Amino acid sequence: MNQFHLVYLIVVCTIFNILFAQHPQKKATIKKIASHTTSHSHLKLIEMENCLYIIKQKINIPSNPKSILKTVLLSKLIRKNPLLHVQEVRVISAKNHKYPKHYKNVPASIHKVVPGKSIREWIHNFSITCPKFFFALKLQQRKKKIYYGLTRALINMMTRHKDLPAIVACNTLFGDYDCHRRNIFYDQETNQFFLIDMDSTFKYNLCQLAVQNIKKIIKNKVRLSKKEIKTLKAYARILESLMVTYPADKVVIYARYIVKKFKSKDEQEKEMLEKEVNNIAQFLIESYKSAQYLIELIENL
Repeated sequence: MNQFHLVYLIVVCTIFNILFAQHPQKKATIKKIASHTTSHSHLKLIEMENCLYIIKQKINIPSNPKSILKTVLLSKLIRKNPLLHVQEVRVISAKNHKYPKHYKNVPASIHKVVPGKSIREWIHNFSITCPKFFFALKLQQRKKKIYYGLTRALINMMTRHKDLPAIVACNTLFGDYDCHRRNIFYDQETNQFFLIDMDSTFKYNLCQLAVQNIKKIIKNKVRLSKKEIKTLKAYARILESLMVTYPADKVVIYARYIVKKFKSKDEQEKEMLEKEVNNIAQFLIESYKSAQYLIELIENL
């Protein structure tokens, strides 16, 4: 570096320091709006920088870090995917007292409120104006601890809207079995579906269950409509795209990065999170292997 470049660099740094000193960054003002407790979680609605957020902590404190890890991981992974619209979620560490947490010294997650209303709210409060198929919209792949996966009814449901094949593919690959009507939002202005609260993930191999169901459809010679077959093949292509975009090893690396955001000093919590990352890694190996077989089955329909 010559003398001219050195002087230029010093001048630029000096100007930057002066400007930064004259215009210090303002701290975001947090306004608490409401609190609510469900059967599983403590929720606090806040307003910050003209946006609404929900701070969430599980009532069962020991399960809280695992739930946060899985929700944040899936949100961070697919938030920029053009085929999917999901809630932005971040970790609030146990030591962070900036936010109004229910349990002050326990980690929490902060969820940006998505546009629109939940499917449940559309059905109960706006039944006159909501699309008719909302009344039959069920994307859950488990009910009352019984897993049933990719059924004929779910295949048919995917044909009802352009967003649904991607949502079901994401749920299947990452094991989100609890995509119920409160966890799916619909925004009428953009005609888009949004996913929230994705913590029932990375546990049960729904791809393997889908393989079994497709085999039954083939064996029983169930006649699928042309639209259903076309939608299934689109679903298979999305599955493949998700595996290419988010390879298992990179997902695990990202999970470890999120664990660091907890800034945990509790050895038990650190051990729990490390174990959960290992469980996620094992899940991904099995799910991706089953997904590859599932894609082959669908391609041959």
